[in-house]
Order: sequence, then C-alpha cells, then structure tokens
Amino acid sequence: GQMFNPFAMTVVFSTLFSLWVALTFTPMLAARIGSSTGPSKLSRFLTGWWQWLYNGFDELHHVLVKGAVGHPVLAILIFALLTAGSVMIAGRIGFQFFPSSDEGQVSISMETSASASLSMTDRLVRQVEEHVMQQPFVKGVDVVIGGGGSRAGLNRATVRVYLEDTPERPSSFQFAAPLRPLLASLPDMKASITAGGRRGGVRGKPIQIVIRGDEVGVLNDTAMKVMDMLREVEGVVDVDLDWRTGRPEIQMIPDRLRMGRLNFSSENLSDLLRGYVTGLKAGVFRESGKEYDILVKLSSEEVSSPFQLPDLPFPTTAGFVSLRDVAELKDTMGPTQILRKDRQRSITVDGNVSGTTVGEIFQVIDGRLKEITLPPGYRFTYSGEIQSIQDNFGALGFSLALAVLLTFLMIAAILESFLFAFVIMLTVPLSIIGVVPALILTETPMSVYGLMGVIMLVGLVVNNAIVIIDYAEIARREGMEPDDAIIEACKVR
Repeated sequence: GQMFNPFAMTVVFSTLFSLWVALTFTPMLAARIGSSTGPSKLSRFLTGWWQWLYNGFDELHHVLVKGAVGHPVLAILIFALLTAGSVMIAGRIGFQFFPSSDEGQVSISMETSASASLSMTDRLVRQVEEHVMQQPFVKGVDVVIGGGGSRAGLNRATVRVYLEDTPERPSSFQFAAPLRPLLASLPDMKASITAGGRRGGVRGKPIQIVIRGDEVGVLNDTAMKVMDMLREVEGVVDVDLDWRTGRPEIQMIPDRLRMGRLNFSSENLSDLLRGYVTGLKAGVFRESGKEYDILVKLSSEEVSSPFQLPDLPFPTTAGFVSLRDVAELKDTMGPTQILRKDRQRSITVDGNVSGTTVGEIFQVIDGRLKEITLPPGYRFTYSGEIQSIQDNFGALGFSLALAVLLTFLMIAAILESFLFAFVIMLTVPLSIIGVVPALILTETPMSVYGLMGVIMLVGLVVNNAIVIIDYAEIARREGMEPDDAIIEACKVR
C-alpha cells in the first residue's frame, strides 16, 4: 500500500498541470500553427469522411446537451437511475489482487507417501509425463524429483510443462483443467496444478487459511475440517495443507527428577545415545594426504533393533543404569517440519481457484469459517492473495478518497468557488456508469490495476468539467444567458 498515497498526489498534480497547459500553452500553439487559408483539397479529400462522422456526432451531442439543459429534472433522474443500476449490478464483478497472466507454463506439484522410494515416485511421475507429452501444443517438459528446500524429499516431484507460443493453443488455465481428473485418479498421489504466472509477487496458492495454536493434534483436526469445507466450495481446487505425517521415530523423554539425583544431565544422555548409535568422533586418521574420521560406536549386533535401546547402559555416579531407568521411549510419527507464525505453531490449508475469482470465493469461505468452532487460544488468519486483497484494497480506497478531497480543494482554488467545485465533484460518481458495465461485458474482474484506473478517472472527469465551466462562466459574464453559455461551452469543448 506504500505506492497508493503518492499515486493520489500524482493524480492531483497531473490534473493541475494538464489544466494549466490546456488553458495557456495549447491555445497559443493553436494560434501559431493554425492556417488562415483553410485546408487544402487533398486534406479535405483524405479527412472528409472523418469530418462527416464528427459533424454528425457534434450535432447529436448538441441535441443531447440542449435537451438536458432544457429538462434538468429529467436529466438528473436518468443519470441517477443509471448510477443506481450500475451500483446494483456491481456485485457481479469479481475481485482479485492482480489479474492472472498466461505465460504458457503449467506447474504440477506431486507428492507420494512419506515412505515411497525414488523408483516408486519416478514411476508415477513418468505416467504423468507421458500423458502430458501426448497433448497438443506442448513444447517441452521438465521433471525434478526431490530437489532442495525445506519440503524436499524422494516422495516429491515437480513437472513443469511449457506450451507452444502460438495463437491457436489454449490458455495455460484451459490446458490445466483436464489434467486434474488424471492426477486425482493416480493411487497414493497428491497433486496440485498452478497455471499462469505469479500474481504481483504473491507466493503460493491464492487461497491460504492459516490455523494457529499450540497443540499439533488440535491444529491438525481443525485443518481437516477446513479442508472438507473448502472441497465443498464450488470453484476451489487442489486443496491441500502444509502439514505432513512424517516417518516413524522413537522419542526419548528424560526423567529429569531421577537424572538429577544421579547427577546426570540430558545433554550427557543424548551424547552417549548418539555415540552408541551413530558413533562419536575420537580422532582423525591420515594416509596419503587424505583424512578419515575415527568413530567409536557399538557393534551393529548390539543396536540392530529399536527394542535393544532400553537396555543400553549409561554410566552415572551411582554406577551403570539402563536407558529405561532414566528415560521413557515412545513410538510415534515425527513431523516432517515444524512451522510457526508469530512464534505460534501453525498449519496452512491452501487451494487454487478455477472458473471464478478469489474475491467471490473469499465471500463464501469467510462465512463458512465462522461456522467452525475453535478452542480457546486458536484462531484463523488469511495469507496469500486473500491477505493482499485485505491489506491493499483498503489502501486503494483511502487513496481514492484522498484524490477526491485534494481534487476538490484544487478546483475550489482554481475557480474561486466552493459551489462550482462541489458541482464538478458530483460528476465523479457518474463515472461508475461506464466502469461497471465495461467490466461486466468484458468479463474482467476488478483488480489493483482497475482501482488505479478509477483513481486516474477522477482526474480525467474533473479536468473536462473545469474547462467547460470556466468557458461557460466567461461567456455568462460577457452577457450570454446561463443555459446558452453551458450549451456553447459543451459544443466548443
């Protein structure tokens, strides 16, 4: 939102200087460049058709302005109805942060079970790769299994599809839609598709719901409810969450009270256990310019099974004790990663949008989320494109209000009349008559670019009105009737 307030100031100053140019510099140039002999025969021949169209439009405009001035109540009623109608149908316009861009790429993220081997993941990925390569307009495919990053693993893969740069090909969004049923039919496979480019630097999927709290179990149960809710919402696809069940592990929970009596710390316990299982570095062996670590550890027969761990001996001041005497061993599933936001554990449920806009989806899921009861200390927050809409659309609305206020003060200073400034600013809401139908007819959702255009429209609307009123006021002072002055000003403008 840092750019939007300066943008409002830009609208004001650009309007001010364009008005100054229109009232001073442009008339001077027109007087210098204009010809007193009139256009040549060739010029009349080449521009005659345009002059004929312009004269027709000029006559129609003159009739409409004369009718509006002669019947002010009817004119006000018509424009009020048009404005009200535009407001009523404005709800049909979708909202999104940045418009989707078709860059001719489709990215497929795939994930098998946590225990899957490289060969199993490769076999499933090859099925998708072969199917994609058979589709028309595919230029190439890149496949990465594993890779880097915090969520890497042999059970993860990314397939990036590059489409041909031809006008006949479908958009990346149209290409991705029929792939989803195929991916859903693969056994032991989770997959999501991202088409187009990133929207204004927003990372991840457009819909991201973050559940925050302390207990992983409660977070996971709540995340499952949110996932079920999102799957029921029409237009939401590729629903997933960033929490994964990890591999089986054994957790060691020290008995701190008993260890304290034996003058044995948790650090000593973990170091000795690591030495038993993986070995401790006792020195370095050098040979022929190469170095080799010397590790001291138990033989593989003594630690070949997890069931042998409780009987491992540990030296204390009271003699040797077994691991079972100073710690509890628990079989559990370890998390693949622990995520926190604002120092709280969190799980994020995300999804893509298909056939609709993020703004329309947000209106649905925001109401559905309120139906899910959260325990004390747990809460929902939004991330991704939804968060961007909440943060930046408010800033844009403030910029629009600031632009209107500053423009009003500028007009009042130029025309030396608050009444004229108020009348001119009344024309600003009428611009919705053109904005809303244009967006609906072109099936274009409102976005940051659209709202920036509306802010710019404030300057365009008032600039035209200032010139008309200034000309009409000069004509009125010279003795022309007010109605005739307005009609003449509109005709000249």
